[in-house]
Amino acid sequence: MNSNVLLAIFTLPSDLAVVKSLLESNGIESNIRDELTIQVHNFISNALGGIRMEVKEKDYARAKAIIVENGFESYLVHQPDEDHIKSKEPLVSSLKWIIRIIVILSGMLILMLFYLLLTE
Repeated sequence: MNSNVLLAIFTLPSDLAVVKSLLESNGIESNIRDELTIQVHNFISNALGGIRMEVKEKDYARAKAIIVENGFESYLVHQPDEDHIKSKEPLVSSLKWIIRIIVILSGMLILMLFYLLLTE
């Protein structure tokens, strides 16, 4: 099963149409969200988060390359890499899940006890 991955977010339907036709001409199907709503109400584009273009996971790298090659890279959504997140928190990445949960619950318990002592 190929799941869809968010590739790009557009403010204007005209920009979406150009990129969508580029991808279709290269044999890449895309799924578009919120296009019709924003066509009817252009001014709420930013409130809705723009028009979202999704592609199949297997086509993501090729679609991204096509968009960059044609100068539309400003619309690309950069997917955060889990290893990148862990590299910013080296202590957290070295702990197992159960230890992380125990540490969080212990911290919450200490805060609740501290709160109870202050309210007495």
